Amino acid sequence: MARSNVTQRLKLAVATAAEPHPQLAQRPISPHTVRHTTVMHLLQAGIRVSTQCSDASSRQACEHLSKLMVFYPKLQP
Repeated sequence: MARSNVTQRLKLAVATAAEPHPQLAQRPISPHTVRHTTVMHLLQAGIRVSTQCSDASSRQACEHLSKLMVFYPKLQP
């Protein structure tokens, strides 16, 4: 599935979810938000997360994740 399709499907899902929960329509929800939230939940649950840093944005995310891991020392190798 192409990146644009993921974004389009997420917009449709948010629109559907916003019908019973109107506050969702006011929030900026993107694929990045979903990835970030998922990783944070995994870290908080004590699950080890590894990333591949192949491009500039991934490297930035990896640096951010490294900083977060300071708060979750049990995840260190």
